[in-house]
Amino acid sequence: MPHTYKQPQLEALKPNAILSTCAIDSEIQVVCDGYSSYPDAIVAVYVGNEDLVNGDYDTFSADTLFGYIWQVKECTSNTVPVGLVQHINEWLNADVNIYPLFTQGDDTSVFKLETQWAQILAAGS
Repeated sequence: MPHTYKQPQLEALKPNAILSTCAIDSEIQVVCDGYSSYPDAIVAVYVGNEDLVNGDYDTFSADTLFGYIWQVKECTSNTVPVGLVQHINEWLNADVNIYPLFTQGDDTSVFKLETQWAQILAAGS
């Protein structure tokens, strides 16, 4: 059964665009506080990567972005899915590198490759 929350409670959980680096820590704190008070209300958290590729904002390294993701994972006890926001061209230009010989089992490498490729296709659909 869905929970009913008062408007001020929902305001703290609304998605917000981060327009400056000084807001990031406070945005992460809002997620942490929201999860602490209303864990069932947070379905997922997306930590954008636009800062890595968008010149309109300050830029961050992948390591910095990874740190932000882990801060969110830690304060939500790793129970809330945390994802990245990707531009479409990043997905269209993606490559896959599969090494079936590292997958344990008695099946042939070709069979493992076909199985793993099918798993990738299924995950993307």
